[in-house]
Parts: sequence; structure tokens; C-alpha cells
Amino acid sequence: MVEDQKRTHEEQLQLLQEKVEREKEALREETERMVQHKLKEQEQLLKEGFAQKASEMQNEIQRLQAEGRPSDLSVAMSALENIPSVLSLLGQGIQCYAFSRVAGASTGPNQPSKSKAPKSSKK
Repeated sequence: MVEDQKRTHEEQLQLLQEKVEREKEALREETERMVQHKLKEQEQLLKEGFAQKASEMQNEIQRLQAEGRPSDLSVAMSALENIPSVLSLLGQGIQCYAFSRVAGASTGPNQPSKSKAPKSSKK
């Protein structure tokens, strides 16, 4: 009889341990499901937040375009379009300067240049 009680007690203890292990596993699985759900929810909120920010930026772009303000890009493009004419004027200025230097050198240092009037001597 003591042997039977001891065996029954051990069986009950074994069943109780198995039950505890199953409950621990079920709790772990439930926790994992909750974590996965929260991660998905967080990801969705991040996407919505970025979508909202993109929408706000698009609205700002449209507002600026409606106001007729040039964007930084259009201002830069206008400046780039003017570069050839600025370079052309700069080139012409350099040519004029070089020509005047060459023309001044051909008259010599002791000869008055044709562009300058002779100095009158007053004594």
C-alpha cells in the first residue's frame, strides 16, 4: 500500500511537472505572438509616420510652386544657364586687355603711345 501511494505520488508529480512545462511553453508562445504583433504594429506606425511626412513635404512643394517662388533648383539652373554668357564676356575682356598690352609694348618705352597725347612742358 505504501508502494502504491509512493508510485501514485510520483505519477502525480510527473503529471504536474509536465503540466507546468506545457503552461510555460504556452506562455512563451503567447509572449512571442504578442511581441510579433507589437513589432508589426510598430512597423505600421513607422510607415504611416513616413507616409505622413512625405505627404507634408509634397504639400509644401505644391504650396511653393503655387506661390511662384523659384525653388533652389530652379535658381541654380538659372545661374548655370548664365555661365556661358559670363564666360564669353570675361573672354572678351581678357582679349581686350591682352591686345592693349601688346599694342602698348609695340610703341616702346621711350615712344609715346598713339592713344596718349604728348605732354606739354611748362616751365
